[in-house]
Amino acid sequence: MLSFIYRILVSLHRRLTRSRHSGIPVISVGNITVGGTGKTPVVMKIIKDIGFRTPVAVVSRGYGRKTFRMKKVGLRDSYRYTGDEPLLIKKNFPGALVIAAKNRYRGSLFAAENGAGAVILDDGFQSWEIERDLEIVLINALSPFGGGKILPSGRLREPLSALKRADLIVVTKCNYVTARRMEEIKGRIRCYAPSSGIFYAREKVRSFGKIFDKDERPAEFFEGRKAICFSAVGDNRSFHSLLEQYGLDIIEKIEKIDHYRWKENEIKKIVERSKALGLDLITTEKDAVKLLSFEPFECWYTKMETEISEEKKWKEKIYEVIS
Repeated sequence: MLSFIYRILVSLHRRLTRSRHSGIPVISVGNITVGGTGKTPVVMKIIKDIGFRTPVAVVSRGYGRKTFRMKKVGLRDSYRYTGDEPLLIKKNFPGALVIAAKNRYRGSLFAAENGAGAVILDDGFQSWEIERDLEIVLINALSPFGGGKILPSGRLREPLSALKRADLIVVTKCNYVTARRMEEIKGRIRCYAPSSGIFYAREKVRSFGKIFDKDERPAEFFEGRKAICFSAVGDNRSFHSLLEQYGLDIIEKIEKIDHYRWKENEIKKIVERSKALGLDLITTEKDAVKLLSFEPFECWYTKMETEISEEKKWKEKIYEVIS
């Protein structure tokens, strides 16, 4: 019953919202399920792919921030006022215009007024207020269809039939499932989105960095080492699986819900435990930006990136929009 009500409310919201174009190309990266599909790494890949062709801006809601006002993200900002993902993107691409805005249309207008040649919407699939030139939907291979039920009974934000709106569908986290499972996922996608382009994405560790200094090590550095890992992302288990694929021996896993705000006393206890056991301490890059205001401590974070299948074809689809 609650799922039915939620579905009706989503439908009404879409019908009552006026959609407008911001005047510059808009690429939306979103999903049909709640969290954990790897949107931010894909957004950052698109910035790399198109940033040399046109000034690019990212417009994100900035989930969990303290203010609802539109915010141009700066390198020295606190995640509390920008959201963790916008600040993470800004730190990786200092030259990019990153905007935290609940209304994506207004955020995109601001981007256009400030010289952007294209806009990427972070988590934009349900942003009805703005027209998109390219709709990209991500599906997590580990949990592709949200249990088949709409919120709150399942994890779907919309019915699976909404996939037909997607121009491109990217199945992410493919390095954690079998080829047979990938074929099953593709077959089901084709039932709902017969004409959408389908790509496959793998996660990889680019390197490891330290939160409070500039020390950086290659991905293979932690092979055979033992560590405590803590994370608060949409899919904690894939983070751990990725590290294990690089040979890390995770002795203890500390997991919180996505966007969780770590308390300094919590982190102190984790640090003390890692020291007592003689273990490395590792977290995600998304969590790292939330710890910068804490008293410095010894901790590594993973610098991740996404590889997408048929790279040439993928880039051609992106370039068509901004050319």
